[in-house]
Amino acid sequence: NRHHHPFTHMIHIFINIPICKDNFSKEFKLIKENNLAAAITLTGAVIGFTLPLASTMYYTQSLHEMMTWALVTGIVQLALFGAVWKQAKAIEQGNVAAATVVAALSCAVGLLNAVSISH
Repeated sequence: NRHHHPFTHMIHIFINIPICKDNFSKEFKLIKENNLAAAITLTGAVIGFTLPLASTMYYTQSLHEMMTWALVTGIVQLALFGAVWKQAKAIEQGNVAAATVVAALSCAVGLLNAVSISH
């Protein structure tokens, strides 16, 4: 019997927004200004976090286990963004190539996380 909890995305919000509040504000401001690079990066981050969460909701047997994996996923995504942080200025300036690479890395890491969660 699989437990599906709608609270999983909220975990991401509660973990990342306090840590990255200024970055989210800046990213949404850039998107509002029609910065395609910022939109691509955010899209990759959302997909990269959602893939493992979907796997978590399917494979875990308890809310505690699901929340643990959500925390691990969030930490891994934050580590990725720390590793590619030097691309931030290029993305702010609208560099779509840099944004695409960051988004692809985020999706790839998310997919690897998702597969590692399955039993």
